Amino acid sequence: MKNQLTTNLTIKDMFRLTLFFVLAVLISKPLPAQPGEYLDSLITIKKEFNRNEKIEFAVKLQKQSKQKPYNARLVPTMSCACSNKDFYYELYSINDVKNPFNRKEFLIHNEKSDAKKCDCKYSDAEFYDNKKYLIPSINQNGKYMLIIKGSGFIMYSNIFEVTN
Repeated sequence: MKNQLTTNLTIKDMFRLTLFFVLAVLISKPLPAQPGEYLDSLITIKKEFNRNEKIEFAVKLQKQSKQKPYNARLVPTMSCACSNKDFYYELYSINDVKNPFNRKEFLIHNEKSDAKKCDCKYSDAEFYDNKKYLIPSINQNGKYMLIIKGSGFIMYSNIFEVTN
């Protein structure tokens, strides 16, 4: 009788523990990149920028993948840009450096669905490994993370700060 009671408690405890882990996985936040996507890096040239200074960064493409990485990442541009300089990007303010994925939208730089389309239509910005790129200056002090997404890849920057 005692062995059967111990076995029943163990099975109940195992069931509860399994249920706890399943619920923890279902409730937790999704992974930042989906399976099959390349996870690349954007490395800012400095850790701290002035408010009127453009944010300069270098691209570091993933090369450890089993699949052969592309030589460039293509990011959509604004239809009215008529060049490959005005690419889509997302800028987030970071309150807790230890938990950068708990972030707040600061600027989502993309084209609105009702935006006027220009004759130049659509283009791509090409991002190459170890090449430097710029985004406009940020006019508000704080800590930020830059994210650039495309088809099959996502690029995250390190956390950088904007000060007076």
